Amino acid sequence: MSDWKWRLYFFIRAIDATAENRQVFAEIFTNNGSLETVENERKIADSAIKLSTSGDLPAQVFGINTLVKADMRTALQAFIDSLPQSRWYATANGDQPNYADGCLIAANDGSGVIGQAFTWEDALADLFTERSLRVIETEGT
Repeated sequence: MSDWKWRLYFFIRAIDATAENRQVFAEIFTNNGSLETVENERKIADSAIKLSTSGDLPAQVFGINTLVKADMRTALQAFIDSLPQSRWYATANGDQPNYADGCLIAANDGSGVIGQAFTWEDALADLFTERSLRVIETEGT
């Protein structure tokens, strides 16, 4: 079984997507066994999806979908808790003793049903329902 036990769907306000916060996020991965450099881990933000209430630029929120290890939990939680209005959902990555692959383990908004299947699309739907956020469609997406 993989050490990457969870999948994190993480959404941050554009105003909080600073170089400093990208650095902290990257260091959490690097310092907890990702086997990548901080520079490479910072690139995860380059693939973030953009969201806004209009569905057009400029982005108001950025979202990423990434795997995480148990060793990252404490540092990630502290980091995420420091960001106002961030949203996260954690699902099982592979079958686990208490959860099947893709089942919601935790979320910071009470959406979804713990132990039930929850996908990236479900997270985006939740953000639309709660905050009217839409994915910004750009060329090539």
